[in-house]
Amino acid sequence: MTLRPHHTLALCLALAVPLAAQQTHDAPAIPAPIRNLIVLDPAHGGSDSGAHLTDSLLEKDLTLALAGRLKSTLTAHGFQVITTRDGDTGPTSDQRAELANHARASVCLLLHASNSGSGAYLAASSLTPSDDEHIALPWDTAQSAYVGDSASLLDLASKAFTSARVPAITLRSSVPPIDSLTCPALLLELAPNGRTPVTSADYQQSVADALTAAITAFRDQNDTTLKNAAPIPTPPPTPVKPKVPRPVTPKTPGAAQ
Repeated sequence: MTLRPHHTLALCLALAVPLAAQQTHDAPAIPAPIRNLIVLDPAHGGSDSGAHLTDSLLEKDLTLALAGRLKSTLTAHGFQVITTRDGDTGPTSDQRAELANHARASVCLLLHASNSGSGAYLAASSLTPSDDEHIALPWDTAQSAYVGDSASLLDLASKAFTSARVPAITLRSSVPPIDSLTCPALLLELAPNGRTPVTSADYQQSVADALTAAITAFRDQNDTTLKNAAPIPTPPPTPVKPKVPRPVTPKTPGAAQ
């Protein structure tokens, strides 16, 4: 039997529907954050010294020391800690965010310091929350999927600092790389506490203890509702520096070939 063109088309369409249904697959599951993994980002480093806290102390050195103290405290409470720098290096904001995002941290903390103000300044991102936390978001607004969780962490941190008798002011900020992080994230700027300087070991330990208490409470609060993370955004490409041609050295007459 010879099929007419319109009969052939109808048959193809009839076969295509069940075939398409058979080939439908669920989207691959996105890995959930690692429950006890914390990323610490000591600000500045390398040629970026940050603020001059005293005549002999730079912000980049204090944030690194504070990260070490906080890492020890968190580790003692069962957390695994990754830092974006362990020495006097200066990773870019995008490099810091990329490290944190691929680590699948459950919390990220950005550490800064100042010689002005009083107590601690705690900030979450100022982005508007995303309607769907599972869609791929632009690099510069990836944190919008976590604004709600970051706000909850900010509230817990404020209460922990109050219990530790360390004055804390909460606010919103877009200091890099907070808006590119795919984890609940806070920024801490440590300032002197009255007459107590930021260099005080006891003061730094009180801050480390308060942050650890807040992170522990946040983890326990979210244990039964831990959600899959949003897709990891792609960082913008790093500009490639053009190669400078090497100068040609003229040959000396009579030189060996």
